Amino acid sequence: MCDALARLGRDDTPFEVRFAWAQRLPVRVGTARFRFDREVIRTIRHAGEAMRNSIPDGRVEVTGMVSRLRRDTTDFATAVIDGIVRSRYGEAEQKVAVRLAPVPHQTAIEAYRTRQFLHVVGEARQGRVESVHSIEVVPRQRPVREEPPDLPGNGSTEEG
Repeated sequence: MCDALARLGRDDTPFEVRFAWAQRLPVRVGTARFRFDREVIRTIRHAGEAMRNSIPDGRVEVTGMVSRLRRDTTDFATAVIDGIVRSRYGEAEQKVAVRLAPVPHQTAIEAYRTRQFLHVVGEARQGRVESVHSIEVVPRQRPVREEPPDLPGNGSTEEG
């Protein structure tokens, strides 16, 4: 919704949206008019970006390229994965930080060096994956969005 409204105000051009009832029905409720000025359009655009880049708390799956690796001052490291994030709300393309213990960190290093994808299943908290349940290097391919099981081609990586 935020992206659609921001696109209506492309180049921060102000616009107005009005809602009215059918002309044949008596008006018991007033019509509504909403004005979107430059500042409102920018705020909506930023809100859309923030929502797109956030992940909900709970179980997530992340598949994509490791775009950054960083060691913390503790035994843990952080990998940033740019790819598809699947959660209970669906999936989205985004970048997500993943906290890694030493052994999973080595797996992330391998994926980074070989330019392969990393597949991580874990628990997200406060916008990042804090607990990793499984991690593996997978062949580099365009992540495939899941289809309902009754559709042909479910899970296929071939492109027509």
